[in-house]
Amino acid sequence: MGSASKPMPIGELIRELTHRFVEGHPLYAVWQVWRSEVGEEVARHARPIRLRRGVLTVAVSGSAWMQEVHFMKSRLVERLREAVPGAGLKEIFLVADREEGAGQGGEGNRP
Repeated sequence: MGSASKPMPIGELIRELTHRFVEGHPLYAVWQVWRSEVGEEVARHARPIRLRRGVLTVAVSGSAWMQEVHFMKSRLVERLREAVPGAGLKEIFLVADREEGAGQGGEGNRP
């Protein structure tokens, strides 16, 4: 970032922080491939929300989709490991999505 003596424009600061803290995070890499790896239908009802110690937490909308994604977990882990080898993905943990309108394919749901 800029020196302490010269202020940095806010737009430049935001871009630099985004690059350092978002784009460099393994969850961002998972977000980049999520839709292509899980498919459009699943992506509309499930979204990755956290990646910690190799566990990808996925918020799923509704009990029917929770069950559907549960049965797909091992296949999804394999596909995501291949697509994002640096993420260190070991398993997927599913949670109910409590966010209003979440999982409806909105890009605004990114971390």
